[in-house]
Amino acid sequence: MFTPRSRPRGSQLIDRLQRGRCELCERRTEVQVHQVRSLAELHGQREQPAWTLLMLKKRRRTLVVCPPCHGSIHA
Repeated sequence: MFTPRSRPRGSQLIDRLQRGRCELCERRTEVQVHQVRSLAELHGQREQPAWTLLMLKKRRRTLVVCPPCHGSIHA
């Protein structure tokens, strides 16, 4: 028997974006999405920054962050 999905795929990310809250510093502001190809590439890092640990803990390839936090991820 076919049971429809309760939520379309990707709606969790949309909900997280609409909240307008950085998942790292918790600031309410304009947000962006940081994305990695796979969680496996995060396991190989020597130093585990806070953003890496958060992505691994949540088992998500995406992280909704404010521009300053996004800049620090890429620095």
